[in-house]
Amino acid sequence: MKKIIQQKCEHTDIPSMIRSYYRSHSIDLTSIPGLNFRHFRLRLPNGSFYKVKRKIHDSSDFQNTLIENEPLDVYYSTASWLNPHLIASKLDKDILKNIMLACDLAFDIDVNEDVKTLEVARVHAVAINDFLDSKGIKVRYSAFSGSKGFHVVCDDPWREEIAEEDPRKREMLATEKRKEIMHEAKERGTHFDGKVTIDTRRIIRVPGTIHSKTGLLCSLLSKNELESDIETMFKYLKNNSEFAPRISQYLREMTAPSAYKI
Repeated sequence: MKKIIQQKCEHTDIPSMIRSYYRSHSIDLTSIPGLNFRHFRLRLPNGSFYKVKRKIHDSSDFQNTLIENEPLDVYYSTASWLNPHLIASKLDKDILKNIMLACDLAFDIDVNEDVKTLEVARVHAVAINDFLDSKGIKVRYSAFSGSKGFHVVCDDPWREEIAEEDPRKREMLATEKRKEIMHEAKERGTHFDGKVTIDTRRIIRVPGTIHSKTGLLCSLLSKNELESDIETMFKYLKNNSEFAPRISQYLREMTAPSAYKI
């Protein structure tokens, strides 16, 4: 695949460049329902993660948060929470900090030992879409992550079924439902990160934000775009998206996987 972005820049310029990008680009958040019930987390220029301490209500509110904090990467919770800005560990005794309302069904397909190329990852993303369609589960969006894979995200298919009043038990039941669908999908031969699918505390990249490893945007894909080969798909992305400057190797260091959990 040809490199889409050739420009590189010194790591000292990255925060100001990203701030400039987010100052001039309002992120379309219509793909994320119930914004004020979502937890948002930012990866800062020093590599640390910052939990947004207030509720995000709209795109303007979100844009101000990005400008203020100059994040390299931006994530949101797949689950909705009564108090997302107060979210705490499952072990926290304050139940008001851990009342889950619903949880998206999310699939993360990345290049790895089993999925050798981005084209193969795309094929598996299409297969997951087909699997979900066969189960009567509507896909809310599919997206190119901006780096080595794809996300397929659905609204909570079991929100009305799980009527458990105890928040902790409700979260446990939600996990069990996701384990069942994960095993069924893998039996169909699809490859994805099952840990992301079953985890009610997972965060994933916000569509429309910059991926700091590549400088590319996490981009929503229509069904036709996803079903196109990789070269054609990137032509769509190049025509429909704007790209930030490529990030230097110095700032690509990622923190431990636990940072991607609430």
